[in-house]
Amino acid sequence: MKFPPSQTFETALKIIFCLGVLFFVYLAGVVSAIDKGYFYWKVQESILYAEALKDWEALRQDNLMVAFPARNQESGVTIRKGGKMMDGLTLYSDNSPSAYLLDPKGRLVHQWHLPYEAAFGGHKDDLQYIYWHGLRLMPNGDLFGIYEDPNHTPYGAGLVKIDKDSHLLWAYGAAAHHGLDVAPDGRVFVILQTIEEKPLEGLPQLHPPFMHDYIAVLNANGEELKRVSLLGALQHSAYAHLIDKLPAKQGDLTHLNSVQYITAGLAKVFPQAQEGEVLISIPKLGAIALLDPEKEVITWLKTGGWAVQHDAQVLNNGHILLFDNWGKAGVKTSGSSRVLEYDPALDATVWSYEGTKEHPLFSESQGAVQALANGNMLITESDMGRLVEVTRKGEAVWEYYSPARLGKNRELIGIVNSGTRYTLPELPFLVEP
Repeated sequence: MKFPPSQTFETALKIIFCLGVLFFVYLAGVVSAIDKGYFYWKVQESILYAEALKDWEALRQDNLMVAFPARNQESGVTIRKGGKMMDGLTLYSDNSPSAYLLDPKGRLVHQWHLPYEAAFGGHKDDLQYIYWHGLRLMPNGDLFGIYEDPNHTPYGAGLVKIDKDSHLLWAYGAAAHHGLDVAPDGRVFVILQTIEEKPLEGLPQLHPPFMHDYIAVLNANGEELKRVSLLGALQHSAYAHLIDKLPAKQGDLTHLNSVQYITAGLAKVFPQAQEGEVLISIPKLGAIALLDPEKEVITWLKTGGWAVQHDAQVLNNGHILLFDNWGKAGVKTSGSSRVLEYDPALDATVWSYEGTKEHPLFSESQGAVQALANGNMLITESDMGRLVEVTRKGEAVWEYYSPARLGKNRELIGIVNSGTRYTLPELPFLVEP
């Protein structure tokens, strides 16, 4: 079949036009890549967003939030040994902007809840799966909560302080994530992140766009006083060479996930530290470090047998406690997590807990641990939706599974964050008239 000459000419023009458009797009891409212009950064940013979404896409189900394959069908308190566990109330958050305070039997004593929209005056369409992380409860019932959305880049979404009745006291709108600590004078030290779209001076080996972690210092009213760049603090320290050892040169480079303010008391038992510094966890380097917020420099750093660790903290005996996510096997395999107590003076691990054959300890992401006054440890096994208190001999004396179950056969369990045990005298707001 032959086309009329006019139609053939028109078709040829369309083909030439399309080829011209494709060549222009190609040429623009080449030029943009060479001089790293606007379109280059937008393409790179889109790639970064896509990578952040990819790992979490499989967890979306029925428009519900973050959940993982459940180990069993248990729910609520499953172990309670009154003579061996530490009495008190347990605070945790789950896959929602809520926090729960439970008694030893798992009964709800108090609850806090504040949707993102209520905190920040409107809904952001690109935030879908928001939950609280990094809780901090004060004696009067005030609660600090960090909003996170694992499907968003950056995943940090803000920090709030609310009262015991969940009324908003203040909101900090920067991309706070993971952890915070409150100094004795009321200042708040919180991790935040930005997306860096241009190369940093003196660090040409890092290729934007990438997540840039900071420690932000806020006053007691939630107003930012300063922010300290982690990369800058590394760059101007004796540990600058470690920047070249970052496992990725683009994306989420450092993934800061905990911060602890060093008080005068902690500085006495941990001689490497000075009062006012903060202990931070840098999982992408497998490192724990001290950062001086005033001098904006890393003053001490240690890598060890841990990997992708969370919740590093100095104890009252000068040891460092942390949740070691992948350190046992060095790779992501079931049962590879553990809790470590490290003695800097001996440069050795003095206690560890890996779970049992029946209940191996594993959380690919997040995870936390608290040293209790009776010597036990309260462990947050986040991905398994589980809180467990164990003795120094490894005996489980209290256990709780999140009741948030998803899936047609309840095969998924909601993530659990920030498990913390409090004694009743530490929370006077519960008994105030």
